[in-house]
Amino acid sequence: MSAPLKLFYAKGACSLATRIIIHELNLPCAFESVNLQTKVTERGENFWALNPKGSVPALQINNQTMLTETPVILEFLVESCWGPNPTASFAQAPQTFAQQPGFQPQQAPAFHQQQPQHPGQPNQIQVCESLLPQAPSWKHYQIKEMLNFISCELHKNFSALFNPEIPNAIKENVFEKKIIAKLDQLDQTCCHNRYLLGNEFSLPDASMFVILSWLPKGSNLTLSRWPNLEKYYQALKQRPSIQRACEEEGLPYCNW
Repeated sequence: MSAPLKLFYAKGACSLATRIIIHELNLPCAFESVNLQTKVTERGENFWALNPKGSVPALQINNQTMLTETPVILEFLVESCWGPNPTASFAQAPQTFAQQPGFQPQQAPAFHQQQPQHPGQPNQIQVCESLLPQAPSWKHYQIKEMLNFISCELHKNFSALFNPEIPNAIKENVFEKKIIAKLDQLDQTCCHNRYLLGNEFSLPDASMFVILSWLPKGSNLTLSRWPNLEKYYQALKQRPSIQRACEEEGLPYCNW
């Protein structure tokens, strides 16, 4: 039986954050790489036909429905694992989702996997509570706020650094300056906490790991400029889900 989820990804891209959270939650998932230049998948499929946006991450659910945009995907993954009956999330989905050809909510696979419990190991609900507490918890909204900050203020500006059509002078004088200002802000945020929003790993930390991993190859900036963020990044690299995700994509980040 095939996995209920398939992640379309590109090596080292923002889709790495989704892979990290999939491993945090121990979800069964298949992975297929995408060549973002040719828009052809690992199996030779036209990625435009699968995802008209042509971008990653793209999460395919039950071989039918495609979900895109990192903040939304991460929230979906956590909310699908709450409680003993995660299939309830399908019943609450928009009508357009429920009416996908052949889609039957009562047959949706249970993503929740009962893992062997070891002393001191958090259970699935504890993991979900850390990654994204249920609303109306204030931290629920803080996590969403940080996810959007990373997506709009950091990822958007980093994308410009990878664009060969933008002159280097503009990259250095416009986009790098914007990145510096935002990382200066986050460096202060990490001053007293182990992670971005306290002492527990949450969804934005997965995205932030990816952003920080781009620094050595994306610009003339180095992480040593931000000592608190550098310490934070070193802590992230020790996390098993991050090490596993990097190893699967053949990335050297955990060796830096």
